[in-house]
Amino acid sequence: YDYYDTAYAGRGFSSKGTSRSSIFNTLETYLGRMAGVNGQGCMRRAVCEVAAVPDHTDGVVGDAMNMILKIHPEEYAQHPEYANAQQVGQTTKDCAQFHEDCPQSFFSVEDTLEYI
Repeated sequence: YDYYDTAYAGRGFSSKGTSRSSIFNTLETYLGRMAGVNGQGCMRRAVCEVAAVPDHTDGVVGDAMNMILKIHPEEYAQHPEYANAQQVGQTTKDCAQFHEDCPQSFFSVEDTLEYI
């Protein structure tokens, strides 16, 4: 019995039924319906911001956002709009071009929740 393999089975993006695409689609839909914002625009902004500041001070929530929102090279073709946002963040450290589609940063919302 291999405890490590059993305990962590199903927790990665390669698990059956779980993919970055399905997570992104769910987040886009949630943001659009619940927050009344452009879901895809806010996801692009978040991907850019994660790439612009990979060494954050946002604790476990920031670590989770980095894990979920970082696009890996093998996924660029599947998520070109997010790969572009990530490249903007990495190279310019300026995500202002995404503010029009999404005026609120995930990170400012996370900062607010920290004090509730």
